[in-house]
Amino acid sequence: MSIQPTAMTLEVLIRNLFGPVLIGLVIGAMLSGITVVQFMMFVRNSRGDPLGQKLIVWFLWALGIFHIVVTVHPVYYYLVSHPASFIIVWSFHVHILLFVIISETAHWIYIARIWKITASTRKLIPVVMVLLVSANLAIQIVMNIRIFQSLDLETLQAFRKGPIVVWVLAISISINLLVSVSLGWTLARASTNLCWTNSNFSMLLAYFINTGASASVVSLLALITLLASSDTFIFLAMEIVLSQLHINSILGMINARHYFQPHKAGPPATLLLPSDTSSQHCHSIKAPQQLSKTINEVGLPLFQPSTKSEDIKMLEVVVKQEAHSSEI
Repeated sequence: MSIQPTAMTLEVLIRNLFGPVLIGLVIGAMLSGITVVQFMMFVRNSRGDPLGQKLIVWFLWALGIFHIVVTVHPVYYYLVSHPASFIIVWSFHVHILLFVIISETAHWIYIARIWKITASTRKLIPVVMVLLVSANLAIQIVMNIRIFQSLDLETLQAFRKGPIVVWVLAISISINLLVSVSLGWTLARASTNLCWTNSNFSMLLAYFINTGASASVVSLLALITLLASSDTFIFLAMEIVLSQLHINSILGMINARHYFQPHKAGPPATLLLPSDTSSQHCHSIKAPQQLSKTINEVGLPLFQPSTKSEDIKMLEVVVKQEAHSSEI
């Protein structure tokens, strides 16, 4: 389809090209709101986390917000302010660049966790993942250079129909699937004496978040929409959703150790209440809650050797009060 500046092609441009991008932007903004909630949860529970993990979370959160803001600009530019313009605006290129940075950062974070939880004899798995992600990064750099060289929508439309875009999406799907399967397998074999969660639904949800399997599903949908609708920008809408989903998956993986944590009440605490003549014992109903270690803690926090948490010990405090007689 050749794009010409006529009233007919203008309607097609708005409906088929940037209409799906607007829908993807709305969904991405909703996911960005969930990202903010997860970020606040991390800030509240991350006092003991290493600085490297905090910087990664802050970086991804800021990058996700900036990605949504940058994506709003080309949608507004083509649909509202300059509907007859066929020149590729600068924010369109920045959007694609941010998507690559977010997706590759998510892949490397998952590989870092796989590296931490695999034994020294099974380092072949993360090494293979490093090679695949590096190859995918090189291909995406070449593709983005070609996209940056496109000066108008007609050139971009012709390039999008080429095989390189299909190959990039196919490789990304393969990487996401391999990351999910590898991380799930290593988590299952990391410690057999740890439970997932306290219910089957929570177990499936924790697995879906911990391994980034949701990103694999959306990546597959992006490839299907590209092949099924070759004259639209639906795959760009899927990329907006996928970038926010990558960030939510990483934050969900880090926060899963908190909101998937089954709480168990510890032994009752003993309180000794004073009296005038003797000490009386009173048992409290519940002691402070103790956290049960689950599969969500394996390999976390990142970028620091794991430390064993000490059990909370109850201290028995005895307060005695003696009665003294006073004479006036």
